[in-house]
Amino acid sequence: MPPNKRQKLSKPEEKVSNDEESLSGNESEVSFGEDEEMDSISGSESSQPDEDDEIEGMTRQKSKQTSKRKIRATAGTKFGATLQFLLNTETPSTLPLSLKPSIARKRNDEKLEQRAKKVLQVEKKEKEDKARIKDVIGGWGGESERALRKVAQRGVVKLFNVIQQSQASITAATEDAKANRGSGKPTLPAPMIETKGKSKGKNKDNIIGRGKESKCLSNLTLLNIFLTLKISLLLETPTYAAAMVNIQRLLFSFLSSTLPSQVPLHYEQEAVSRKSVAIVGAGSAGLAMLKTFTELDTFVNNSWEVVLFEEREHVGGVWLPDYNDVHPPEIPETPLYPLLHTNTPVPSMAYPGFPFPPGTPLYPSHEYIEAYHRRYAQHYKLLDYISFNHKIQQATWSGSPENGYWNLTVTNAAGHIFHKKFDHLVVASGNHHIPRIPVWKGQDKWLSNAPQNQTRKILHSVYYRKPEAFTGLNVLIVGNGASGRDAASQILDFATTTVVSVRHDGDPLEGVIIKPEISHFTADEIVFVDGTTYSPDVVLLGTGYEQRKPFLTAGGELAVDPAARNNSDKLVTNLKYIFPLYRHILSLSPSYPTNALAFIGLPTFIANCPSDIAQSLFAAHAIINPSILPSRQKLLKELEAYEAYVRANGRDPYINGHQMLTKIESSDYQDELVEFLKDMNAIPRDGKKFVEEWRRDIFEYQYLKRGWKRIEELGTGQDWTKGVRTESQWADLMKRVNDWQKRWEDANGIEFRADMDLVGYFGNQWT
Repeated sequence: MPPNKRQKLSKPEEKVSNDEESLSGNESEVSFGEDEEMDSISGSESSQPDEDDEIEGMTRQKSKQTSKRKIRATAGTKFGATLQFLLNTETPSTLPLSLKPSIARKRNDEKLEQRAKKVLQVEKKEKEDKARIKDVIGGWGGESERALRKVAQRGVVKLFNVIQQSQASITAATEDAKANRGSGKPTLPAPMIETKGKSKGKNKDNIIGRGKESKCLSNLTLLNIFLTLKISLLLETPTYAAAMVNIQRLLFSFLSSTLPSQVPLHYEQEAVSRKSVAIVGAGSAGLAMLKTFTELDTFVNNSWEVVLFEEREHVGGVWLPDYNDVHPPEIPETPLYPLLHTNTPVPSMAYPGFPFPPGTPLYPSHEYIEAYHRRYAQHYKLLDYISFNHKIQQATWSGSPENGYWNLTVTNAAGHIFHKKFDHLVVASGNHHIPRIPVWKGQDKWLSNAPQNQTRKILHSVYYRKPEAFTGLNVLIVGNGASGRDAASQILDFATTTVVSVRHDGDPLEGVIIKPEISHFTADEIVFVDGTTYSPDVVLLGTGYEQRKPFLTAGGELAVDPAARNNSDKLVTNLKYIFPLYRHILSLSPSYPTNALAFIGLPTFIANCPSDIAQSLFAAHAIINPSILPSRQKLLKELEAYEAYVRANGRDPYINGHQMLTKIESSDYQDELVEFLKDMNAIPRDGKKFVEEWRRDIFEYQYLKRGWKRIEELGTGQDWTKGVRTESQWADLMKRVNDWQKRWEDANGIEFRADMDLVGYFGNQWT
């Protein structure tokens, strides 16, 4: 087969000539519609040697491995000379190359299309302007009159914008309601605009006309005020006063004839089409109730609606940090401080069946607990039912002791107020928000008698954030609860002296001075009940929190009476104890059914998350099936018997609040709630107790906390928690750490010290 012939390269002169022809042929097309002509490009001719002749002159040899002819590479000297020649050639012309004919035609078509669009837009605008009235108050002249006309015109435009937005929001809300109908997700009506200071009587001076009030009257009144103020600023002489009145009359006459007959600026309340439950608070208690309720068959079958209102931006409750610098009298959203660690082991704090992930420390910082609650909400798909940044302002029962509904007044993130009806209300808003601040005789005199260039403070622990703030100060901490002891241990390294005033004997901290209760204040110092004195710069109160539910009190459903000491025929709080409540859960107020109002998370001295689930199970089944509950009278008698039992054991619920008496009672309380449901066939019997044995054993691990502290000091925490996933593995870890620490303390002759957080002093209770 003959070898393929090598094609000859085009000569430079011919290439330039062809380019010039192409350029001259396209020049007229490119210049169509342009203001400037394009110059033809003249390229410089190349004087390079003919490469074909050079190739032909080469001697060719046959390859040893094939019969095909191959061209040897040019000699090094010739190749270098060629490169040098190319480098010495003149720079080509910088003029742009001509466009191809197809590109030029496309470009011209686009320009024509743009011109056509502009013409169409102008014609469309002219047609629209023919039917548009730009001047609603015409026929006026003069600078001042034109200014008045512009003010009125802007007012009309603003009014119609408000009307249009209102109608659009109603349409959107209606479509959303139709789309979500039957989905089981919360559906809220459009917000109702509240007018503060609204008169209860009828408005007899209706501007538009006497008779029924127009629903847009509030906006017209605002517009009237707006125009009056604006026009009064523009008036230059008293003669314009009459003109101002004429402007208002003309404007409102125009509005009354052009506005639609119904402008829905106030929204009618959506009727309750199916049974509904509102939950307040997305902390551990609220999440437990929401998860429990959404797993019930009646909810899954789409016969119930549930909405959880949370006034903050995410779940977690007290574990969600508040990074704002808040000072009295404003109250922080949480008492959480940056150095906070749990005072009980995390397995005891976990929801049943949902343990903490591997690697979590036994006594972790607050970030772990916050992340745990988020994982819980995401895992069980609870976020779809939560309305964040929604605060309940008021809850009022409308109806009789047998039937009715809760009318909730809610403020959303934008500050808009709306109302929503619910058949049942569950309060899970937590117990650590409104601080309990005791007052002692003489404290005002002590505060005002500070030494020169110094200040004295009495501050509740809800405001405590960093121990560095107490550097160089003499600090008195009141209370030996968890927050008081934790603050004392942190402040100790910064304060000059640290004193703790306690009501009960407790485990003293090394370096902290223990004092009894405060008797009174003098101008210079604080006197304790044993007669000793101390002159601090700051008094930090670890005195707990008041049992208040402001939205219930605002609605007239929870009376506040600090002196109350016995049961009542209405729901009352004495700021320590809410009563009458059956099992600390169901309100026994005669104003509504016994399952209409429930509380989750009130008991203290108890593991929160597990007990929240037990309470939620009881409340949820009581809500969907009230027939499982005895009569109100029987429930009241059982409550009275329980309160007598507490008093017989040396406590008073009206003083000690919703505390569990002992570690045994805290577990039995949860078991009894679940057993009641089993007895009523509300849930199936499984032959197990609700509180597992390993949870009960935690109270016996008196060496656990000290053991984990030593493990962290050794830096081996991850080695202990690695791969610990299941509840049984966490239970085994706690037992191993407790036994390990006990052996070490026994071997070193260390005197036994009880863990105060396990024997009944945990929680911020000042009793």
